Amino acid sequence: MVAVNNSEHKKKALNQYFSEFGREGIYNEMVLRFYEPKTRIRLSGAYYYQRFFIGESPYRDSQFLLLRDKTYASYKYLRAQFGTTVASLPKVLSDGAEHTMFSAWFPVQKGVATAMGRAIISTRGKVGLVTTSQALAMEEKLEPGDIMLQRRNWHISNVGIPGFWTHSALYTGDLKTMDEYFSSEFPYKGYESFSAYVQGEMPVVHQALSTSNKVGDFPAVIEAIEPGVVLQSLPVSASADYIVVLRPNLHKQDKMLAILKAFANFGKPYDFNFDFDTRDALVCSELVYDAYFERLPEKKGVHMETSVVNGRKIVSPYDIATKYVAEQGTDTSELQFIYFLQSDESRDIAFVSTESAFIESLEWSKFSFMQKKVGE
Repeated sequence: MVAVNNSEHKKKALNQYFSEFGREGIYNEMVLRFYEPKTRIRLSGAYYYQRFFIGESPYRDSQFLLLRDKTYASYKYLRAQFGTTVASLPKVLSDGAEHTMFSAWFPVQKGVATAMGRAIISTRGKVGLVTTSQALAMEEKLEPGDIMLQRRNWHISNVGIPGFWTHSALYTGDLKTMDEYFSSEFPYKGYESFSAYVQGEMPVVHQALSTSNKVGDFPAVIEAIEPGVVLQSLPVSASADYIVVLRPNLHKQDKMLAILKAFANFGKPYDFNFDFDTRDALVCSELVYDAYFERLPEKKGVHMETSVVNGRKIVSPYDIATKYVAEQGTDTSELQFIYFLQSDESRDIAFVSTESAFIESLEWSKFSFMQKKVGE
């Protein structure tokens, strides 16, 4: 408690939801129990009972002596740290009150975020201008591990997201595509192919990747949307108005491990608290950020700087676009431009556009009605 008390990041990590226990807030619960008066009484009573009534027990053996010595050492430590822990009491009570207030407020926050995510100003915004045929043509240029940034016009939620680009997703390709692309990385950990590895280590993900949708398309994209972290076909994910594809400059094995890290998050809920310090729930850009987070020596990654939005440190889709532009043409560039589908509201069409147009998009307004028509 002394070590964690001044670290908000550690508190969040210890308080996040753990599926193994089906619980959250475990650290806060432990701290509050420690500060309850009856806890001090129990500790003291147990110590003296152990010392005066059991200390000379005829049942003493090596295990008993080990337990006794650990008990004495723990009690002495707690007694020595009494002043330090009491000094932390105001902070603990403050944390407890804050947690209680957040628990009461969070359902409201989630409801507002959900309503904004579903609200569309114009009926035009219900379906993206990028067509299925355009998405499939774009797929011919894609590789597993590519990052897609997207935008859907006329969605109210765009107002609360910084910059023009409002969504991100990770292209994986279907199982056949991943098997072919990552064939050079196998055998790997006893498996002969990528699909065999996923089937053996992530059977739920493999089942999802092996199931086609109503029109016969298999999942090829993993992304975090309102229902949570899902696998979808490319045409479904690409039903947007703007899509740009950026490719990390990494070895295939690093991309493979990034995809597997993303797959490990499959099924987790959407993070309506927008908190990058935890991984029990994720937003769209957090999924990409976590997948490409560098974990040396196991894998290299893509370095993404956080920005502050509403008091929260996040990496937004706009931040990823800004990273590409800032590093473009330098020796430190970590992303490549691959493809850009742009739309024209005046003609209700989307079309293949240029890298220079994508760079200009960083200056475009987030409000759909303020965007310039193509050619103006």
